[in-house]
Amino acid sequence: MSEHLSFSFRYLDTTKAKFLVKACDHTYFALVMGRLKALSEMSRKDFLNLPITGGKSWRVHRITWNDRVSESGFGLHETLTADENAWQFMLSKDNGRVHGFLIGNVFFVRWIDPDHALYPGGD
Repeated sequence: MSEHLSFSFRYLDTTKAKFLVKACDHTYFALVMGRLKALSEMSRKDFLNLPITGGKSWRVHRITWNDRVSESGFGLHETLTADENAWQFMLSKDNGRVHGFLIGNVFFVRWIDPDHALYPGGD
């Protein structure tokens, strides 16, 4: 059996204006925790297969740092592979995304994005 996905908040950025979550209420954070719990029941392989098997309910995909996104990378110099291993998943249709990077079975959360600001033109 594969090891389950786990989450780290070591690199969580709570200071960048477009990704501020301090105005979000407890219902929003319950949604975040519920999504993290559901993903933590999956293996890395299952997570990586979500773009194929999960359809629109997860919207899991790699982040490519190009002109479609509002940032040029995570800005983490000490973690050189963060930008190369960047992923996102949806919380719900109207509640934004979580962005981070996957190393081994650990998803390092970088930004919680309630307004889907990383992709200003959509997913």
